[in-house]
Amino acid sequence: MDEENVARQKEDGRFITKAYKYLRKLGYVDNQYQFSEQFLNKNKYYYGMILCEARHPSIDAVHNLVRNISDLNDGLTKQLYLDRLYEEGQQIITRRLFKYF
Repeated sequence: MDEENVARQKEDGRFITKAYKYLRKLGYVDNQYQFSEQFLNKNKYYYGMILCEARHPSIDAVHNLVRNISDLNDGLTKQLYLDRLYEEGQQIITRRLFKYF
């Protein structure tokens, strides 16, 4: 794997972690299991596996996270940051899809 792909893989992982930390801070999730199931729409061990094994999150998981973030709407301050997370996730999805064309 070349350096550019490794850097992008780390960026995708950082995005997932940033989203988890923010959603936890806002009280949307209490733990990694809940985040995996409710925001990534994966089994409860998925986020932990990404962290422990330094894996690249699937495009499906990123898409699910972005879609679930877009469904949240409960306050202007929260919404502004959630919108930024949404946009960042959309950029990751677009970048990953373009590599197939």
